[in-house]
Amino acid sequence: MIDHKQLTSFRRSPSFVEAVYFMTDKMLTIGKFYIELKTQLLFFAVATL
Repeated sequence: MIDHKQLTSFRRSPSFVEAVYFMTDKMLTIGKFYIELKTQLLFFAVATL
C-alpha cells in the first residue's frame, strides 16, 4: 500500500515537472509572438505617419 502510494507520487512528479516545462515553453512562445506582433504594429504605425 505504501509502496504503491510512493510509486504514484513518484510517477506524478515528473509529469508535473513536464507540465511546468510545457507551460513555460508555451508562455515563452506566446511572449515572443506577442513582442513580434507589437514590434510589427509599431513599425506599421510609424510607416503610416
